[in-house]
Amino acid sequence: MRKNAFDLIRMLIANGMIHRTNIRILIEVFKVCGRGGVESVIKPEWNLPKFEDVPITNISDHRRKLIQFGNTVTNENMRVLGQLYNIRERDPYSLTLQLDIMGYLTGDKMNEFIEKLKDLKMFNEVDALKGHGATGVAHGEATGTPNEPTSMTELTEDEFNELLTDVSLWWKKHGNINMLRVLLSEFTRHHNSIALHTLEEAKTPYDLIRLLNASGLLKPTDIDILVEATNLCGLQGVREAIVKSPNFDVPYKNFSDHRRKLIALGQQMNTDNKLIIGQLKDISVNDDTDPFWLILKLEMKGTLAEGEKIEKFIEQMTRYGMTKEVEALTKL
Repeated sequence: MRKNAFDLIRMLIANGMIHRTNIRILIEVFKVCGRGGVESVIKPEWNLPKFEDVPITNISDHRRKLIQFGNTVTNENMRVLGQLYNIRERDPYSLTLQLDIMGYLTGDKMNEFIEKLKDLKMFNEVDALKGHGATGVAHGEATGTPNEPTSMTELTEDEFNELLTDVSLWWKKHGNINMLRVLLSEFTRHHNSIALHTLEEAKTPYDLIRLLNASGLLKPTDIDILVEATNLCGLQGVREAIVKSPNFDVPYKNFSDHRRKLIALGQQMNTDNKLIIGQLKDISVNDDTDPFWLILKLEMKGTLAEGEKIEKFIEQMTRYGMTKEVEALTKL
C-alpha cells in the first residue's frame, strides 16, 4: 500500500504517464480532485500550462463519478455503508476505493448498489453515481467565458493571509458557521471542488475558507468569491477590520440563484416552522436548532435539490402556511 501522494505520483512517472515534457495528467488529477489551488505555488519558470487551459481527457467519466461520490458521502452515510459492506475506513474516498475493489462500482453490481442507496434514501450519492450531481465541467476547466476578478489587484502572500484571518475572525464573532457551510455546499455538488465531509469536519470559519483556497477557488490573484460570500451573508462590516480592504461592490458570479435562495430560506425560517419542517422530514429539531444546520440536513437528504424535489418541498411548506419560507425559495 502506497503511503502518501508522492508515492502515487511516482507510480505515474514509472509507467510513463508523467514525464518532464508532459505533466497534463497530473494537472487533470488536481482539477478533478478539487486541488486546483496548487497552481498558486507553481513557479513561472517551469513554463507549465494554465490549469484552466487543460481539458479533462485522461480520466474517464466513470472515474469522475466515483470522485463525486466520495465528495458527496456524508460522515453518517459513510458509517452506514461501512457497516453494511463490512468496510472499516476513515474517509469517504477509502470507502469508495474498497467498494470499487470489491466490484460494487462497476457494471450490474453498480446498478444494484445504486438501488441499495435509494433504499437507504442516500439520494445525493445516487445522483453522484448517475452523473447528475456535477456539471460536465470540472471547476477551473476552460468554458470560453472566464471570470475576471473584480474586487482588487493581486495580494502578496502576507496580505492574503491577513485577509483570510481578518474575515475568519469577523465571521467567528458576528456570523454563522453553518450559513457558511450552506453557502460552500455550492461547490460539493456542482463542481468537484470541495468534499461534503470536509465541510462537516471543519471547526471554524477559517477552516472553511481555507477549503476554498485549497481548491483554487480563492487565491491571491482572485478573492471575489470571499467578497461575494461576505456580502451574501450580511457581513460587509468586516471591511472596517481589514487593513487593505477590497472593493465589496462586486456582482454575484460564483454562487447560483439556487444557493442564494437557500441562504434566504435560512434567514426567513421561524422557530415554529423549523419544528414543523423537522417533523415532516424526520429530522430531530428543537427550539435552539440552527436553521442553517437544518438546511444542511435537508440538502444531505436531497430535499432541496433543484427540480422536482424542491418543488415538492415548496408545496409542503405552502400547505402548512410557511409564506415567508416559500417566498425565499421562489423569489430572489
